This record gives sequence, C-alpha cells and structure tokens, in this order.
Amino acid sequence: MASEPAQTKEELKQEEELMRLDAEIARAKKYKEILEEENRALETVYTWKAPERLFKPKAREWYVTMAGASILVIVLGALTNNFGLIFAVIALTLFVYALNTIPPREVTHEITNKGVKTQGLLYLWGSIVSFWVLKREGEMFIHFDTIEKQEDLPKRLILLKGNGDLNFIVSYLVEHVDYLSSKEVSQGWFGKMILGEYQPLLPFLEGKHNVKTKDPKDTPQKKSTEENLPK
Repeated sequence: MASEPAQTKEELKQEEELMRLDAEIARAKKYKEILEEENRALETVYTWKAPERLFKPKAREWYVTMAGASILVIVLGALTNNFGLIFAVIALTLFVYALNTIPPREVTHEITNKGVKTQGLLYLWGSIVSFWVLKREGEMFIHFDTIEKQEDLPKRLILLKGNGDLNFIVSYLVEHVDYLSSKEVSQGWFGKMILGEYQPLLPFLEGKHNVKTKDPKDTPQKKSTEENLPK
C-alpha cells in the first residue's frame, strides 16, 4: 500500500513530461510553418487598378454653395477677430476644392500568396486582422484593419475596387482573413453616410461552395443557413 502514492506521483510526473514534450513539438511545428512561409517565394495571384481615392466632379452650384458658406464664416471670423478660424476655413476650402478638381492617380493593387501589396507596401496575412466591403456613391471600397505589432491599435487600409473582379478578390481574401459581419462593423446612419453601406459576404461567394474561409462561420453553406433561419 505504501508504494501506491509513489507510483501515482511517478505517473503524474510522466504525464507532465509528455505534455511538455507535446507542447514543444507543437511549437517546433509552428516555427517550421513560419519559416517555410517566410522562405516561400512571393507570387502574384491577382492585380487590379483603381484610383487612389474616390473622385466625383461636382456641379457648378456645389462650388458656389461652398464658396458662399466659406465667405460667411470668414466674415464672422473677421468680425470677431478670430484669425485662426479664417485661416482654417481658407485652408479647408482650398483642400476640398483640390480634392474635387484634381483627378487622383491610378494605382495598382496586388494580391499575393503572402498578403496584399499596394503602392510598394506588402501587408502580410498575419498583419491583416479583418476586412469588409462598403458601397458609397456607386463605388465599392475594400476596408482592411491591419496591425504591425500585437500591442498596436489597428490601422485602416482602404482600397477601391476600380477595374478589379470584386467577387474573386473577396473570395480569395476570405480564405486568409476574417470578413467582419454587419454587427462587427456596427455602422450607424452617420457612418453609412460618410463611409458607405455595408455589403454582406454571401453574394460575393455565390456559386463558390468550395471556398475554405478562415472563419468557419463565413463558409457559403453556413452563411446561407444562417440567413434562412427565422428571425
């Protein structure tokens, strides 16, 4: 009877050792996958061209209204000796005028086997937290949340659809990056007005039932089932 506790302790020690070895093996496999990914050659999967920002020329009446509002604020600033306000209004007016009269550059966006590349910068899959699509003024915008370090706050990267095949772009991206739901994007009426209207994932994956999404909940079958459930 006296030997049983000692034997039990020995068994526990062996189990702990096995668990430690399993953890080390798992870490080694993870490091191996990371090294293989880093050593893999960069390959282009898809490219498309798009303006670097939205450009919608305004009618003459729009400029007249903007100029009238600016002059009114400048006069009020002059009457109150608020020269800071005057300079701010002038700068803002010139900035808005330039945005709406100078066409943006056309840039090339690229999806690679390692991430998204745009304007010379490569955003690796591991640094892209999530993405989603918004529609504003008839144009589609692909929004990405990216991070460089785990402790950093996400940064927003926005790419226009341009001449790209959005169905292909989304169906490929969703295999590597989580597509946010409408609740996760949490748009209010002001957000819709400024940024655009959220576009659900399922229409982009229509007819592509073999897509392996990063988040299992984003698979076409799962999404279709959820949307058909009674609310």
